[in-house]
Amino acid sequence: MDNTEYRYLQWLVSEIGNWTTYHNHKETMAWAATGLYIPGIIILAVNLKTDYSNYWPFFIVAFVLVMFFVHWQFYLRAKAADTNDALVKLIQDVYQGCDFHKENHSIKKGKHWPQFVENKIEAMKGHRRSWTDTLFTDWTSYLAIIFTTFTALLLLRSDPISYVVLDTVVFLFLIWVLVEFVLQKCQQSRAKAKD
Repeated sequence: MDNTEYRYLQWLVSEIGNWTTYHNHKETMAWAATGLYIPGIIILAVNLKTDYSNYWPFFIVAFVLVMFFVHWQFYLRAKAADTNDALVKLIQDVYQGCDFHKENHSIKKGKHWPQFVENKIEAMKGHRRSWTDTLFTDWTSYLAIIFTTFTALLLLRSDPISYVVLDTVVFLFLIWVLVEFVLQKCQQSRAKAKD
């Protein structure tokens, strides 16, 4: 391995470290927003339960903003994971004996990186993720936000205990429907894999 390849590998390792940090930051931001929203909206609902008609629009706007923010953070986390995967693949290519010097002579400046690095990142985009891969991270957060907003809206009503019980039953039903749907999709995927 010559000096140019060694510097290239050092740069790739450095970029992987940067993108790993970015990935972790995006997930932390999504969960922090979820963690702050849940107690915040419930405390607000308990303290404002005097007039339902005046406050429910605020809760809907807060719900939409938090859902957008959390979804955007999870999207950026997935983008960072794709970038990391592509950079790791480039390291594997160097170690597996790709003609680095040929690649190096044909470097065209891309938007952020050399063009062949951007091509690898583009090729790896979304290669291993489907909605079922993010079921226990992204969707858990989404369901917690939806459940909490629904509970907060019910707490604004006059009889919160009966509404909270109803809310719990509805939430458990939604979880059951989601699990059944996931199991059905998994069975379909297995059936396609066998064919």
